[in-house]
Formats: sequence, structure tokens, C-alpha cells
Amino acid sequence: MLRKILLLIIFFAAFLFIFSPKISAAENLIQNGGFEELQEYWKTNSSNVSLDIISAPVKEGIKSAMITNSSNTSYGVEQIIQDIVPDQRYKITGFVHVGDPSATKAFIRVAWYSSLDGTGSQITTHDSPMLSDETDWQLLEFFPTSPSAAHSAKLRLLTSNGAAIFDDIHFEIYDEEPTFTPTPTLTPSLQPTLTPTPTSQTSSYNNIFISEIMAAPSPGNPEWVELYNNNDFEVDLVDWYIDDSANGGSSPKKISVNIPAKQFVAIDFTSAIFNNSGDSVRLLDPNENVKDSITYEEAQIDQSFGRNDLSNNDVCLQDPTKSTPNGNCIDIDETTADDTDDPETSPTVTPTTTRVPTKTPTKKIMHVSSSQKKLNKTASQIEKNQKDGKVLGKDVKLYEHKRKKSPLPHLTLLSMFYSVCSIVSLTLKIHFG
Repeated sequence: MLRKILLLIIFFAAFLFIFSPKISAAENLIQNGGFEELQEYWKTNSSNVSLDIISAPVKEGIKSAMITNSSNTSYGVEQIIQDIVPDQRYKITGFVHVGDPSATKAFIRVAWYSSLDGTGSQITTHDSPMLSDETDWQLLEFFPTSPSAAHSAKLRLLTSNGAAIFDDIHFEIYDEEPTFTPTPTLTPSLQPTLTPTPTSQTSSYNNIFISEIMAAPSPGNPEWVELYNNNDFEVDLVDWYIDDSANGGSSPKKISVNIPAKQFVAIDFTSAIFNNSGDSVRLLDPNENVKDSITYEEAQIDQSFGRNDLSNNDVCLQDPTKSTPNGNCIDIDETTADDTDDPETSPTVTPTTTRVPTKTPTKKIMHVSSSQKKLNKTASQIEKNQKDGKVLGKDVKLYEHKRKKSPLPHLTLLSMFYSVCSIVSLTLKIHFG
């Protein structure tokens, strides 16, 4: 009798093992992630990059990709991923091996886009850990959450100043729901598996400067700020802020942007933040510490304020040079304000010193009549919209995706546990009764 009951228990446990619900493996959104189809679906994003398909070393299959970048800035290869789910947590993994010559940096980056095909300005980026000095294959793994406005992405395999080898790249939806797989045992274990949740990391950098601002654009055009990265490495400004003077009335504008080494990036605003009559502009890190600031006087329509020299905070009026090195300063002689068309008495523009870094400027002369001054004065009174706005293509708010979990796996386990306990109880009663 006891033998029959034990056989019944084993049969029941085997039945639950075979027919219990299992979560299938997530779909890999990357095509040719193992490079078995050579360079198919991948393309380089810089003329300094070469992509070579090699046979050794490999992590999976018979092929891997060696990416060589001769630049100090991080470049490599990329692939567009469509049908991104907003506010969805993803799991991105890949194996990396040092190349020859060994790259100073090697990592995986995902850039999110609001478009359906990876075009336009990126919303923000997330990076994997960096390749260490290990000589064997190293797993790079991270769990980014797509922004609420994201509909596509670009996965980039990046190196700088050398070569690294990539293989077995995966990009998939991360399902946090646990998989319960019962085993044929009379002592069920209910110990939960804890999955660490990656936290968002923000960094503060020095040598990031406000190089130019547009405080009084013509109607229909945005205000903007140009930042310059004076470091020898690229920086990711995540959850930084642009603000006017402290307690000036406008709310700080949150920005998230990547700036390559020794490069400029301009950031547009969807609503006004600066005063045309004069204001301060401040760059704040994630902890709202002031990293840089400038102050300007009365703004002129469609003229920007640019920096002469990074060693001080002085700015001057100039023709806009958005996202490129600044040009010459211009001075408007206010003593020649009489309404006349005589060119000998018309105010002129005198070029002054340029700031560092700079490109060779073209000398520019500007004549301003009194009628033009009146137009500037009228346009400077444009009503300022003080509502909160977002930085075009830069403002990012990450939301943790909360999904309802199905109770089916829990009910299955509970049912199995109750059945097994009932059978064991019956067996003991028969055996000892």
C-alpha cells in the first residue's frame, strides 16, 4: 500500500513538472547579434571606425566582430531597433574581449528616439559598464528603461583609441516575473529570488562651460543655450539643469545630453526662460550645484551673447554661431542714434577679440539705423512665457514600469503544495494507524 502511495506522489509531481506554466525566452530584438551573417544590419558611425568580422576569438558560433576606432572619442557600429515600447524595462547584454591594439574604452550604449525609425534627435542614452583589463571574454549587462516618448532606439557598440571584439549581442524586454519550476520533492522551498534593480546614475563634471546663448530670438524661434565640453573625454550630462538667476522666477529646465570631447552642443527650449532686459544663465549639476554661469545685458533680436575667453565669464553680443565655435564680438555705438541715412554718421560694428577655441572668423560690419533700433526695442518686449517647458529632444523623465503580475504560477505552486501535504498525511495515517 505504501509503495502505491509513493508512486502516486511521484506521478503527481512529474505531472506538475511537465504541465506547469513556463515563461518562454524573450525575443532578441537585435539582428545578427552574433555576426554569423558578417556585417549585415550593422553600420559604422564614424570614418575613424573599421568593422572586421573575424574567426577567433569567438564567444558563440564561428564569428565575432572586431571594432577599431582611431579617435579618442567613442565611436563604433550601430543598429536601429524599431517598435520600442515606452516606459518598458529592457535587458541588454553582450560579450566583449580586448583587441589589438587594446582600446582605452569599450562598452555598449543604447540611444532612445521619439521617431519610429531612429531619425531625429536622441532623447537620452544609457551605457553598459566599461570593459575591464581582463584578457578573457567579459559580460556587459545593463537594464535600462525606455523613456515615455521613445518609439525606436539605436544600439551602439563603441570603442575609443584602439580595438575591442564583440559577440553574442542581445536586446530584449526584461520580464521581472519569476519562473516557478516545481521539482519532485516532498520538501518544497519557498525562498524567493531577489533580483537587484539597477539604479540611475548621475555624474558631475568640471570644465563644462556655457559658451553662447540666444535670449531674444525672433517670433517663432526658440531660445537656446550652447554648452562646450573642455575635457579630453566625452561626458553624459544626465538630469542637469539650465536656470536663470537664482530666485529669478523661471523654473530650471532639466537637460540630459551627451557632449563629445572639445565639442559644442546647443539645446533649444520650448518655452522662454531668459529676460530680454538682462539676466544670468546658470548651468547646474544633478545636485543643483552651480558649474558655470554668465551674465548679459539688454538683448538684441536674433543676436546671441558669446564668450570671449573660457578663463573668465565675460560675454559679448555677436552673430549666432549655434553648435560651432564663436565668431567676433560686435559693438553698437549708442552715440550715433540720430535718425539719418548718412553712412558717415551711422553706427558701425567693430570686431574685437575671439574666444578660445575658435575658428578663423570673417570680419563682419553691421550698420544700425534708428528705425532698426526701434524695431529691436519693440521686439524685445515680447511677452515671456513662464510656464515649465521641456528641452527639445533632451528633457528626459524615466519612469519605472509597473506591470500587473499573473497569479497563475503562485496558485499552481500552492495547489501542488497542498496536494502533496494531503497525500503525505494520508500515508502516515495508514502506516502508523
